[in-house]
Amino acid sequence: MVEFSRKVLSGFEVSSISDKTEYVRGYFDAEGSVPLNGSRPYIYFCQKDKKSLEEIKCFLAELGIACGEIHNPSTREDPNYWRFFVGAKSYSDFARVIGSRHPVKQRILEKMI
Repeated sequence: MVEFSRKVLSGFEVSSISDKTEYVRGYFDAEGSVPLNGSRPYIYFCQKDKKSLEEIKCFLAELGIACGEIHNPSTREDPNYWRFFVGAKSYSDFARVIGSRHPVKQRILEKMI
């Protein structure tokens, strides 16, 4: 497994709407999921780096996409594992605005529009 060093991005600022959209899309492809739970899919992001999740959540808010609270799903399993869900009312906006370059994720998202 290769870990990405945030030092590479030192001095780089994700500032434009386009940059934020692309950044969130890439982050979703790597650290997000859109699993099918029965007949209803849902969208979430998960990561050990809580600070990076907070940044993603802020970018999504700027793009008009509502999200739930960042939380730890099980402190017993892993006290340093964080997750948040995209709000159900924002699924369509997420699919349209963010989307995915991952073919399976994109097919599921397209059904949410």
